[in-house]
Formats: sequence, structure tokens, C-alpha cells
Amino acid sequence: MKGKAMKWRIDDDTVAIIFGNHMWGNSRKASLPTLIAKKGGGVLGDESQKRLKLTKQLIVSNEYDRVRNFMAEVKQWVVNRSVPSFFRDGCFLFKIGMVETVDEYLNNQRVLLDAVVDSLVAAYPTRISEAKGILEPDGLFNANDYPTADELRGAFYWDYQWVSFVVPEGLPDGIREAAIERMSHMWEESALCITSALREGFKELITHAVDKLQIGSDGKPKVFRDTFVPNIQEFLETFANRNVTNDAELAALVEKARYIIGGVDDSQVLRDNMGMRTVVRNEFERIKTAMDGMVVDRPRRKFNLREGE
Repeated sequence: MKGKAMKWRIDDDTVAIIFGNHMWGNSRKASLPTLIAKKGGGVLGDESQKRLKLTKQLIVSNEYDRVRNFMAEVKQWVVNRSVPSFFRDGCFLFKIGMVETVDEYLNNQRVLLDAVVDSLVAAYPTRISEAKGILEPDGLFNANDYPTADELRGAFYWDYQWVSFVVPEGLPDGIREAAIERMSHMWEESALCITSALREGFKELITHAVDKLQIGSDGKPKVFRDTFVPNIQEFLETFANRNVTNDAELAALVEKARYIIGGVDDSQVLRDNMGMRTVVRNEFERIKTAMDGMVVDRPRRKFNLREGE
């Protein structure tokens, strides 16, 4: 059945999580006139200044970068195992069977985050001193831009909450009926967006795989990274918990892809075994052809399945 002829809905065993990362921002607006004056330049007109923006990086720190990357990885873990709700930023949907896994993961990662932040806090005084030596001669250093060590430590965290969306019982009848209708429309549009996102995401994955498994114009096998097979496996392994609209058509093709790639332990196998490489490419091409016929009307909102909303 084509998606165009079907009214998609969110399964009843779906739960929502609101997830947010919070961290100290390592940049501030800088004074362009001050910098120009320090360097002996002329005075810019008001309109020119409006068109120019100048920001300064407060510290240059590998420790800060590690904290930022760690937090980004945690969020990406959540994103890769869920689908965005498409009606609220930071709201993601899972099958209810994932709740304990997600909760345990986030609690464990919180302990690891503390250790990464400890390294940043330890290096923080040195990084401020380095910044002062570079920025102060140009009039760009401001001690007030820098939080205390305790404030810095407390600036890095994530919060999350499992939520449900229901219309309150006590509303006046007319208002409640209108609210129920709006919420119903919201969920229908969300279901359409999710279905389209999963189908397009899977099609892009398979199309990319087919391309990388081809022989290049120079007659040699195309090169692909070590993450090639793991990326495919991750999508296949997490699909069931993301298929909150119970898309049976897509589920059948995902299962077929799982069977095809099941005997491939890692990317090197496909580099070394040309026979297996050819078989996987040919089978993936059949899946790609099947995906071409699975059209879902594109929703109004744009989306990126891997990066959330």
C-alpha cells in the first residue's frame, strides 16, 4: 500500500522524551569599534557597524572541546534510537520497550560527563591566563566573561523528562473539543513526518551503500570507510524501536537488508571479498528499486533523521 493512500498514526506503545543539552558558551560578542581603535584604524559608520559582527572565543581548550563532543555524542545516541516528534523541539519518540535502556544509558553517561568536566575545570585557570595574554592587548579581554570554576562545572548538564500529551479533562466542552481536534491533527502530521523520515533515511542509506559498492570509473572498487558497515547495522538494529507508525512495508525491507548484511562482520570483509561485495550490492539495488515505489507525500516541515529537529 502506498503511503499516499494510507492515514498514518502513532502506535499506542509509543512514549515521548524531552531531552536538552546545556553547556557554557565559549564565545561572546566583541566590540568592533574598540578593536579598530586599538589598531589605529578609522571610524566605521553606524550602518557599516550594523552589517559587521565580531565574536571572540573565550578560551582555546582541548578540554572544552572534549566536553562539547562528549555531550554531542550523548545527544546523537538518543537521536539515533528515536524519531523526532516534529511538533516540539527536543521531543523524541521511542517504543516503550526502550525506556529502561535510555534511562540507564543517560544515568551512566552522567557519571562519565563529570570526569570529562573535571579535566576542563582543572585546566580552566591556565586557559584564562592564556586568553588574557592574547586578548587584553587588543582590548578584548573582559574578566566578567568568565564564570567561576564552580559555575563552569554547573554549566554542563543534560536534562530529560518522559512525558505524555493529553487534553485536560476540566476544560469547557467547546474548548476541549477544539483542543482534541488540534491534538489529533498534530499527531497525524507527526506520524506522516516520521514515516517519511524513516523511509527517506533508509533509502539514502541503501543508495549510498549501492554507490560505494560499485566499481569506479577507473575500474577499481570504490573506497569506503570502516564505519560503512557499522552505520548500516546501527540503522537496522535500531529500526524496530523507531518504527512508531508500524510501517510494515518498510519493516519488511529493513528485515531483508538485515538478512543480506548479516554475514558481514565489518567493512573489511567487503573490501577483501569481491564476490560478497557484488552479492550485497545487487541485493541492495533491489531494495533501492522497491523503495522508489514507496512514495509518501512530503510533509510541510523539513527534517534530518540523524540530527533530530
